[in-house]
Amino acid sequence: MDIIENILSIIGVITVIYVIGKALWKRHIKNNTQNILIKVMPVWASLGPFSNGTESALAMNASYIAVLGSKESEEKADVIESHEDSFNKEPAE
Repeated sequence: MDIIENILSIIGVITVIYVIGKALWKRHIKNNTQNILIKVMPVWASLGPFSNGTESALAMNASYIAVLGSKESEEKADVIESHEDSFNKEPAE
């Protein structure tokens, strides 16, 4: 029984470490995303108003490049594209 108890204890510790690590990672990602938006969005907003999604998306891309560099802009290409689509569907929001 000692071996089984030890194995179960080890599995329990590993599970706790995994759960805590996952929660901390999610928190880190959320905070990092918020920090990026806090830096980029004022630059983007200062370039407006925009008459269509393409103008807004180009300004957002330029804002990412200006604040964080071209690599970050490339990584956010899908976000920028979805922003353009959303803007074109509901420009007043």
